[in-house]
This record gives sequence, C-alpha cells and structure tokens, in this order.
Amino acid sequence: MTLPLALALALIQGLTEFLPVSSSGHLALAQNFSGAFAEPPVLFDLWLHLATLSAILVYYRRNLGAYFRPDRLGLLVVATAVTGAVGLGLKPLAEAAFGLPAAVAVLLLATAAVLWATAVLPPPAPRPLDWRRAALVGLAQGAAVFPGLSRSGLTISAAMRLGVEPDRACEFSFILSVPAILLANGLHLWQHRAALGTVDWGAYGAAFVLAFAAGLASIHWTRAAFSRNRLRPFALYLVALSAISLGYHVHRTVH
Repeated sequence: MTLPLALALALIQGLTEFLPVSSSGHLALAQNFSGAFAEPPVLFDLWLHLATLSAILVYYRRNLGAYFRPDRLGLLVVATAVTGAVGLGLKPLAEAAFGLPAAVAVLLLATAAVLWATAVLPPPAPRPLDWRRAALVGLAQGAAVFPGLSRSGLTISAAMRLGVEPDRACEFSFILSVPAILLANGLHLWQHRAALGTVDWGAYGAAFVLAFAAGLASIHWTRAAFSRNRLRPFALYLVALSAISLGYHVHRTVH
C-alpha cells in the first residue's frame, strides 16, 4: 500500500461515507480500476470505516446519551436486528457484486433514482419515528450492503418518506450505522486477522486521520443537503459516474 494511494482512498471514503453517493461503490470502482491496490480490500475498508465511525461519535457526541434511554435504544435495536438479518442474507451477493464494475454502476443508478424521488415527491405528513418506521429504515440499511447503494441515501430517504423530519432522519441514520459498523467490522477483522502483520501502519495511520476529517465535513454537508432538499445534484453526479464507469468497463473489456 503506497501512501498516495492510501490517502486517495481515505479521502474517497471520508467524503462519500455520509454523502448520499455510496462510499462502497466508489471504493469498489477505485479498487477495480487501480492496478496499484495490493492490500486486501476488506481489511483496508475496515480501517477506513473505523475512521468514519469515529467521526460520527465526535459529531453527535452531545446526542448519543439520548440513545441510551429505553425508547430510543429500542428503536436502534429493532432497526439493527432487521439490518443484520437482511445484510447477512445478502452478503454473498454483495461480495460478488464488489468485483463487478458493471453491477456497481447499475446500483449507483438505483441510488440516483431514490434521491431524485425524494427530492421531487411531495413531503408526507410529519410522523414520529416508531418501531415500525425504525424497522423499515433498518431494512433500507440492510439492502445498502451492496456497493453502489448508498447507506445514508437509502436510510435517510426512507425515514423522510415515512414522515420523519430531515434532521431527525439524518441523526437516526448516522447513529444507526454505529452498531452496524462495529458488528460488521468486528467480524471482518476476525476473518482477516492473519493479514494484520503485513499492514503498513504509517500509511494506514495517515489514511485514518484524513478519512476522519473528511467524514466530519461530509456529515455536515449531508444534513444540509437533505434539510434544504438539494439532492438532485447528487443524483445527477451518480448518473454521470455510472455512465463513465460503464463506458470505461466496456472499453477495457473490448481492448
């Protein structure tokens, strides 16, 4: 792992983890189209996810205590249980899709469609976030195990279409990702523990700091985008990225 490549991937992860554009989709495309990436992708992805997890904990440090109350904790438990059931069931398919740039490009288009619909459809009547709505948000998070499906885009959009106001939807989406990241990354770390001895900790450390800082900024920008209904630029960006990726994939296949 060279330092420039580690920093480039860290910046991609930090900026796209919370922006509704799919960090996993961007990393999948970067790793498929970069011949220089030699580290196990899952292990490095794990490291970057720990950096962006830290960004959530710092950004919402004043709100975290409220989620230890029985009512809010119950919502997290319900949503996380649904995420786990769906995500584990889809995991083999998602891992296969990670190595298929064409599949990632199509899934990016699906995220673009969700964002566009959220932007143009009339907002529903305001409703509280109860266990049923939390379960549906958890379902959206579980589906986002596929690279190209934005976790933040799907979960925040789902919550808003269920009547949850944008700031509350963003907060719940980001804090809901904490147990999911911890559980998934703990499992991946155990599975890839033998590779830890080969890690370049200098490059990994610099990547962690950059992904953390970029993650803080992207949380703020995502909240602003959903609150002000400025989602169409993200949808158009994903359409353009998908088209470029498909074109490049076809070019490489032909030549």
